[in-house]
Amino acid sequence: MSAGIALTRELGVRSQGREPVWVQQASNTGTPAQSNDGVVVSEAIVSSALMALRIDPSVHTSRVEITTADLTLTTYTVTVDGTAVDYDASVELPADAAALVSGIAQALNDDATVGPLVTASAVDANNDGVFDTVLIVNAALETTHTTAASASGGSGVVVADEDATAASLRVWIRPKYRAQDLGSTDNVSGAERVNWVLPNNGAFGPFDFRGFAERFNSSGFDAIYLEAHTVTGPSGTGIARVIAQVGPCGDEGAG
Repeated sequence: MSAGIALTRELGVRSQGREPVWVQQASNTGTPAQSNDGVVVSEAIVSSALMALRIDPSVHTSRVEITTADLTLTTYTVTVDGTAVDYDASVELPADAAALVSGIAQALNDDATVGPLVTASAVDANNDGVFDTVLIVNAALETTHTTAASASGGSGVVVADEDATAASLRVWIRPKYRAQDLGSTDNVSGAERVNWVLPNNGAFGPFDFRGFAERFNSSGFDAIYLEAHTVTGPSGTGIARVIAQVGPCGDEGAG
């Protein structure tokens, strides 16, 4: 195959926007503050973007992360739909952080009021091989539950978040510059570097639990940043969570 035909084929494949490499933004709240925010798309002709309010649109979930594990003194309290469930580490004496997380999950499942409403399990949300988060899944489809968490009597710290129930989206772009565009090489144009722009057609929503997905022509862009705003949750006590991912689309079979 000649070089010209191979290049034409590659450009044709890339322009179809298939084989995205999904990258999840570390943060999606607030406008992009740094030049390196967002996801790099400089090598992609087409990029995909999604905003998910739930991992599974039919099931509402919440999470209680143990950010600091105190195994001997702290009482951990998780409140689901107004019912508080306590796990007293000074009584239960868990062997390690993983046992602590599992114990809190089991306490929720064993509670006479909370147990029939949700299913709680210990998960490794940080992907470090250790249980660090209690995942709480609604037992009934198409319904929601409220979640709050607190810690008292020791050094333990917990943070609760919930699937958002509604959110809107802004798609910011960072232009792609060459050296000559900025005038640093041959001063062709001497353009000023613009870090982020919100196009007129870059606002979407509001969306419900079904979320949002779209493909964009990303030619000439260096990066895309997805900003979730006007995010609401079922209770306002746990942090309403939104997942934002950008998928630069490359050559099929690559990666």
